[in-house]
Amino acid sequence: MTAPPATLEPDRLYTAKDIEQLTGITAATIRADRHKDRWPALDDTTSRAHRWTGATVAQALEGRRAYRKTEER
Repeated sequence: MTAPPATLEPDRLYTAKDIEQLTGITAATIRADRHKDRWPALDDTTSRAHRWTGATVAQALEGRRAYRKTEER
C-alpha cells in the first residue's frame, strides 16, 4: 500500500523533518541525497534549519523513482 501524494503549498518552506512527515522519505535520505547531488539546493539559508519551498520539493519528488521494501519470504 502506498501513501497518498503529499499536498505541498508551493510557497511554504519545509524542513527535512516536515518533508519526512508528509512524504515518508526520511530526513536521513534527504541529507544523503543532498550530499550526492540528488536533492535540490536549499531555498532558504537564513536559519540553522535547512528549508525548501513546496514547489522545489514537488519538483524533486516528480523525478524520484519509487522505492519499495520487499518482504522476506
